[in-house]
Amino acid sequence: PQTPFMVGIVTFNDEDGKTRYPGIARHWDEASMHEHAAMGFGDGWAIVAAQLDAVAREKR
Repeated sequence: PQTPFMVGIVTFNDEDGKTRYPGIARHWDEASMHEHAAMGFGDGWAIVAAQLDAVAREKR
């Protein structure tokens, strides 16, 4: 098995009738952070956020 390289923390918080979606990635070390970034983590996270936004808007 591969060892974990990060812990992800995602919450949905009410903020003045809207939802704030903060996401935090805590990597074990700087090398893991850079490796994760090279794998496209930032772009992937942005895609997921846009998809969640689209679903939420459909449900209004």
